[in-house]
Amino acid sequence: MIDLEIVSYGTHYKLYLSKIKIFYTQDYNIRYQVIQSFKNYFSKERDSEYTLEMDYKSKLYTDNALLNINDFEFFEISNIFDLKNDFKLGIKSLLYRFLELKMEKIEYTEEYQTLQYVIKDIEESLNDAVEEDNENLFLNFKIDLEKKQLLKLIIPTIIKNGFEASHMDLSYEEKIQLQVDLISFIISKLSKRSIIIVDLPSINEQLIEKLIDLPFTYVIIFSNVRLKKINNSDYYLCTKEYNLDLSDENEIYNLLMDSSKNYTIEEFRTFLVEKLENM
Repeated sequence: MIDLEIVSYGTHYKLYLSKIKIFYTQDYNIRYQVIQSFKNYFSKERDSEYTLEMDYKSKLYTDNALLNINDFEFFEISNIFDLKNDFKLGIKSLLYRFLELKMEKIEYTEEYQTLQYVIKDIEESLNDAVEEDNENLFLNFKIDLEKKQLLKLIIPTIIKNGFEASHMDLSYEEKIQLQVDLISFIISKLSKRSIIIVDLPSINEQLIEKLIDLPFTYVIIFSNVRLKKINNSDYYLCTKEYNLDLSDENEIYNLLMDSSKNYTIEEFRTFLVEKLENM
């Protein structure tokens, strides 16, 4: 378990993560701000003059120290995932990271070695042609096709039902499934702790089960509805009444001291979560 303190636009949210946490809020502005705080922190986004003046800095803490982004991988699963832009294979794109790991040992393959010999022959032919036509031109050309250069030559396409398709041909479920599959593979190869933010208008149980099964992973799901089959202690409530992680028994006990009814800690958790259905 890790304790994760999120400082977002001047507000503090303290989460205790063992595997999954449902960040429940009806306020889409808070939801947006907290997610942006994660993205800004992991992308090392510099604070603007306005941010500094208004004290809207985004920070993440764990164990009372700033979270070291080198210790974690960060991913986001969203219905507004820009697949078209991701297919351009920028170095931070999901597909680029997926292909980079898939090609991790390509230089040891027979096909790669053969390609290098062919490139060398083309290089020699080019230099012979230059020397032949320009006796006084002291130039020599080298063709460098290492793994990173080879990645830039890849043009991804989508195949659906045997036909080449565009990103617009994918359904909502297929778009989400693609993100999950790419992230799952990357995590399986890195064996490094990861934080996954899930920002979706609807979430099915199969998706939650698959995310829970990922190793070394902490999942934060933002939701404005109660999700079934989730333990009550796996909720973080951000409502008009509460700003509370339901796994924090000390905070729950403090609330119980002011309650007019006699609840056990688990009964009070159940009461709070069941109230969400009427909000």
